[in-house]
Order: sequence, then structure tokens, then C-alpha cells
Amino acid sequence: MSNWRSIRDEVAIDTYRPARRAAREGWIRPNVGTVAAIYGANAAGKTALIRALRFVSSAVKSSFREWSEERGVPRQPFALDPACDAQPSSFDVEFIAADGYEYQYGFSINDDEVLEEYLYQYKTHRRTRLFTREGSSYDFGPSFLGPKSQLAAITRKDSLFLSAAASADGLSVMAAAHEWLAGQLWVFDPQRYEALRGGLASVLEDDAERSRKLMAFLQAADLGVNGVNVETRKLDPERERIIRLALKGSSETEVSQFIAQQEKTLAFVHRGAVGNVTLPFAAQSAGSKSLLTIALILVDALESGATCVFDEIDTSLHPHLVAELVEVFKDPSINKRQAQLIFTSHDVSLLRGGATRALDRDEVWFVEKSMEGVSSVTALSEYKERAELNWERNYLAGRYGATPVLGIRERLRQVMAEREQLPLDGDWD
Repeated sequence: MSNWRSIRDEVAIDTYRPARRAAREGWIRPNVGTVAAIYGANAAGKTALIRALRFVSSAVKSSFREWSEERGVPRQPFALDPACDAQPSSFDVEFIAADGYEYQYGFSINDDEVLEEYLYQYKTHRRTRLFTREGSSYDFGPSFLGPKSQLAAITRKDSLFLSAAASADGLSVMAAAHEWLAGQLWVFDPQRYEALRGGLASVLEDDAERSRKLMAFLQAADLGVNGVNVETRKLDPERERIIRLALKGSSETEVSQFIAQQEKTLAFVHRGAVGNVTLPFAAQSAGSKSLLTIALILVDALESGATCVFDEIDTSLHPHLVAELVEVFKDPSINKRQAQLIFTSHDVSLLRGGATRALDRDEVWFVEKSMEGVSSVTALSEYKERAELNWERNYLAGRYGATPVLGIRERLRQVMAEREQLPLDGDWD
């Protein structure tokens, strides 16, 4: 990706693994890693990477429906260099879809239109073109089946072709690629957890198998939780009235379903001194609430083989718990569909140790911001560090960059000294 938020120049995260490691392990695709950890100082640009992936997925899902000439293309170019406003923002993703084939999809946009878009498929080591697009000019590969000219005609200049084709039920050979980009690339941050919890009660009540897996996850996390119950409490009339006003225009069935969902709440069953004690969801710690949401996401990902992307996965979670989640995704006996876990973190304990550390050299990236405010990405593997070294100590010592240069104490000392030299009120003469 390039020219996106704090990312001015092209950066990449590559989860392809070295052949010498891939050959030793029993995965469906041994050359593709299942974990990627991204480190860096606050405001270094880690979140920019995560939001780029969310933007790609959202654009594929909804650009045809939601982007418009009046509002323009909702990109966020690098803001600290005026020249970047006139430059395109570009995105490129390579992935393995549910049909087992590798794909490469990308696009370039400016504030008004899609400048370039392409989709390639790899059935062998040579890529096959499904389509390429330069502005309003399209070139389709021989394997592209379907109404090419009609789909191109309905695609606005400010919409992705892949999004338009999905809206017109014209995906054809692009269906697997669209499904991965729109449905198997899951991006989360702590701010979204609250919204996701709204549907947890329905999930636990309606899906016994998912509920069983989730409970096994929570019990193994040593939270002292023996169960999660779903309770129904009727909404007070005023809140129901507000909901109905907010959903004005929706069908009565949709409104009733939403209200029924809001009436359901969760309660945790904890081990007590003389038996189980049920406590409301509101009484749980921030860590327990976060883990409940993350656990459901990860259980579903392991089942479907999705790629989960978390910004600040360690928020409210103990370092040992984060390390355990990493190990789950690195275990082919558990992660049978080779789901991926990509996350940003400040938990450097994952870099500690030798043979027992949670992360391998090809699973770590560092994000650093220059004096010009430009974010860059460097893989730990580029440093050729030996496995037995303490990467945590080296990182904190600044060997890999991506750490803050702090001077808070000294600056505050200067401020206090300057303040003491100022005259008191009324003594300015």
C-alpha cells in the first residue's frame, strides 16, 4: 500500500515463509505463515496498516453502493505532504481463497475515481489475468465468463468493478476472490468490541456448537468462569420508543427482531466459595469483556479459516493469554484450516527468550515514523538475528528502531523551571 494516512511510500507485510521452515511443518499451505505481529511506538503508523486492510474489504463490499460522485472516493492520502493530494493511493493484496487458488487483487484511487484495478489468479506458478482496468478501459482474460461489457457499463468511475459485479450477481470466476476480500478478511479494534457484543447473546442462545466452543475457550483462559447465561429482560417503554424512532422506515419484522436482540443480555457464572455465583455482564472486568468478544471471533476464524486482524490485541489482556492465542494459531492440529492472526501490540514479552518464545523471526514487523511523519515497515527477518538472541532486549534498546524517543521528564522539568521564573500576578511592573 502507499499514500494512505501516515504511509507515504510503499510498504508491505509478507507472510510467505522461508522454504527451509515451511518444509518441516504440517500445514495445508506450508509456505504461508499463520501469525504476523506488528510493533512500533504510539502514533508510528501501526493503525494505518490495519485500517488499510479494513478499507480494502469495505471498498470491495460497498463501494458500488455507497461511494458517489457527490461525496467523492473516501480515501485518506498522506496529509503531511501537499503533493500527495494529487498522487494516487494504492492497495494490493495476495491471498488464498476458499477454492484453494492464490489471487492478487489491487486498485489505485484518487479523490474522484478508480484509476486502476486488477485481479489475477494463480492456478500454477504463472498468473492468469481475470481482468485489468485502467480508468474506464477494461481487459478481460480468456477465463472470465459472464456479461463483460454489461458489467463494465454499470461500473461507475468512482466504484470498484469487483464491487459492482457482486451487486449485479455477475461475479462468475471472481466469486471466491470476492468472498475472501469481503467476508474472510476480518478487521477489529477495541472500539468495535462493544458493537460486536450486541449480537453475542443471540449467538450463544441460538448456536449450541459455537456456545460449547466458546465456553471451552473461556474456561481454559482461567477466568474463574463456569458458564455464560443468556437472560431476557423487557426494555422499558421509553427506550423501545427511541429505538422505534431510530428505525423508522424499517419493516415491523426488522424492528421487532432488533428489539428482541436488545432485550437479551449476558450473565457470567463464576466459581464461588460455596458454589456458583451469577454476575451480570456489566460486573465483569474490561479484560473479561474483551476476551469474550475476541474468543468468539477466533473460534469462528479457526472454523472458517479466516484472516483475523486486531489492532492492539493486548488491550486489557494478560501477556500470557496473548502468547497462548498466538500458539493456538501456530498449531496445525488446532488451526486445521490455516486461519491467520495479524495483530499490533506493545507486548514485547512475545519477543523474549530463545526456543520457547512465542514468535518466530519471520512473524515480526516493526513500524517506525520518520521526522517527516512518514511510516515505514521493516521485518525482523531483515536483521538476520540469531534465534537464541533476546529480541525483546534488542528491541527495547532501539536496535530495530520503532521505539519512542522520550523526553517527557526533562521537558516537564524545563516547564516547571520556566514557570518558577515568571513574576507573580500583579508583579509585572
